[in-house]
Amino acid sequence: MNYLLIAISALFPTYLFFSFQILDKTNFLLESASLILLATIYVFGRTTLEYTVKLGLLSLMVCKSYEFLEEVYQFQTVINSNAMVDMLVGDVLSLLGLALIAYGIHNMFRRQRRMAEIEPLTNTFNKRAIEQLSKKELERSLRYMTETSMILVDIDHFKQVNDIFGHQIGDRVLVIVAEHLRKQTRGYDLLARWGGDEFIILCPSTSQSEVKEVMTRLQKALSLPMENAPFDVTLSIGGTTVPPLAENQFERLFSQADKALYKVKNNGRNNRCHFHDLSFDV
Repeated sequence: MNYLLIAISALFPTYLFFSFQILDKTNFLLESASLILLATIYVFGRTTLEYTVKLGLLSLMVCKSYEFLEEVYQFQTVINSNAMVDMLVGDVLSLLGLALIAYGIHNMFRRQRRMAEIEPLTNTFNKRAIEQLSKKELERSLRYMTETSMILVDIDHFKQVNDIFGHQIGDRVLVIVAEHLRKQTRGYDLLARWGGDEFIILCPSTSQSEVKEVMTRLQKALSLPMENAPFDVTLSIGGTTVPPLAENQFERLFSQADKALYKVKNNGRNNRCHFHDLSFDV
């Protein structure tokens, strides 16, 4: 059915060319070729193009059809009798089509960029994305002289879950943990899967006391509504807070949060620790 559109876009101007008197054959052929090209793009891009792009292509196809009809001598009386129709079809519709295509392409690139930033299983940011986004947030913190906090979250004994219950259950655990973290963090916090069973949360404009409150919420026990998986999921959490620094702020945040996390894991897991409390038992 879609290929019929290409056939019509080619056969219709061909029929006009050989059946009627054409005023400017060069212009007629160019407009006809443009119509065929637009129809081909529309057909072969029907599964990947946004609806706005498709609508824009259809608008331009109508314009091209109108423009090669203007070169048919027998249609001159009808076409030239209404200046308003000529303006709407020849100018307004053409501009609308171009605007729709531009808007649709912009949305397509934005969606592709978004997909490149997302880890598909947990629907959180991936490692590359969080590093790039963190750089922007840290630059903002330097500009406004605000503290920045980071949290590292590790699922306790995750390897045992995969070994005993299988990777499907393990994947389900990752999804549930990601959803739990998303619900317990704030809208402006950046959540990412760092790798394996570890998640990272960047908390812009967040003080030490504020990030501790976030860590406390994250520490809540998780429930798994799954059959044949009678186990509790617990989390080890390390966090830190740094003032605005000019260089290596991300590396410093990560290093400190990782040391706090390591302390928790060494002390039996299922707990939380802030880097500045490392001199105390957690």
